Amino acid sequence: MDLSELKGKWDQVAGGLKKRFGELTHDDVNQSEGNREILIGMLQERYGYTRDVAEQELSRFFNEHWTGMTNPASAQSADHVASTNTAVVDVIKNRKAG
Repeated sequence: MDLSELKGKWDQVAGGLKKRFGELTHDDVNQSEGNREILIGMLQERYGYTRDVAEQELSRFFNEHWTGMTNPASAQSADHVASTNTAVVDVIKNRKAG
């Protein structure tokens, strides 16, 4: 997914995060600014997850949301998630600036 596609789908992504992780509010998702570390911390706080479990759940969400994969097993998938997470942060920062 390229950056322009991501910009057009951010509302869906934010909605997906709230749907998947029902304890996260609209404000939580927006305040996180797409920052993976903040989202992980919120998942740990709200769900009592360990850091590892929170990271796995967030990665699983991004994999499922953008690639439709429910059990990614390749390094390529992990690279895709990492680049997507970076793109999410960039999109949110640009939305706040503009």
